[in-house]
Formats: sequence, structure tokens, C-alpha cells
Amino acid sequence: MNPGDRGIRSFVAVPLDSQLSGLIASSAGALRESGADVKWVEVRNLHFTLKFLGEIPEPRISAAKRGIERALNGRSSFGISLKGIGVFPSSDSPRVVWIGVSDGAETLVDLAGAVESEMDREGFPRDRRGFTPHLTLGRVRGLRGLGALKAAVEHLRAADFGAMRVDSVFLMMSRLSPGGPTYTAIDKWSLGH
Repeated sequence: MNPGDRGIRSFVAVPLDSQLSGLIASSAGALRESGADVKWVEVRNLHFTLKFLGEIPEPRISAAKRGIERALNGRSSFGISLKGIGVFPSSDSPRVVWIGVSDGAETLVDLAGAVESEMDREGFPRDRRGFTPHLTLGRVRGLRGLGALKAAVEHLRAADFGAMRVDSVFLMMSRLSPGGPTYTAIDKWSLGH
């Protein structure tokens, strides 16, 4: 890559089941009504990030693919349940609004761990924070409306959003723009049944 050339901003992800997106969109609508200063993720962009790779040179995409293939080798599809809305790092200082995973969370953590290990073998830096299974709904940008947001999150803390099957993993490319990110699949792997 020449100096000044940008790499491909990429990440490894599990897409959200389209059948759940409507219910999640209506719940996110209730959160939006809080008027809080939050950059909400568009429903079409909702996903579980297993590993964020950042800006990588195009030749490194093949290394990422090799790592993902090894991580998924012999793995079967599995179910997860989406339940509860919360914030990171705390309700007093929220930065990220998320939906949690209940049933299947351990299997999703194991999958993310395998991807992390294989990406490490391919020379991608490890994420020091570790993986917490969640679906990011929005990122808090400022203090406006935090009290109302906190109340809305508390009201939805135990909300049940349904279940989905994790049957595929994607290597995604992200293009940032003033209108928000655009995600494009670079490659897809199906898990066994």
C-alpha cells in the first residue's frame, strides 16, 4: 500500500435476522423519542460484530478470509435470543445503547473467541476489551436528553426481541460518509446445520 492510500475498513459480523428488525426498529423508535443526543444505527446496518479489523491493506483481506475459514471449520449453526436493552459503560455515563443476548450468548462468545484467535494467528491485533455479545443500537454523542434516555432504557431493560438462528458469518467492508456508514459484504460463510 502506498503512503496515503487508505485500507479497507472491515469487520467480521453476524447479520441480524430480518424478521427481528421490525420489532427492534419500533423499540428503537421509543428510545429515539427520548430526544437524547444519540447517533442511532440504521436498522439495515444492525449486526453483531465478532471482530473489528479496522483499515487493512487490500492484500490482507485474503489473510482475514483464511482466519475466518479456520475459525468456522466444523462449527454448526445455533440459536440466540435477543433480550434486554442496556448501555455501556454505565447508566451514569452511557456511550453505547445496546440489545443483549440471553440464550446462546456463550456459543456466540465462543465463536467470537475462535475468530479472535485465528485473526491473531494471521497477525491482526487482539481486542483488549474482549467480546460482550450485543447488538449496538446507537452511540451517545452528548448530554442532551440523558435523563429521558435512561428512563427509556430502564423501561425496556427486560424487553424480549425474539430469537434468531446464527447460520452465517460475513467479512464486511464499511465506507464512512456524512450520511452514515454503508456496509458491503466482501465474503460470506455458512455454518453447518
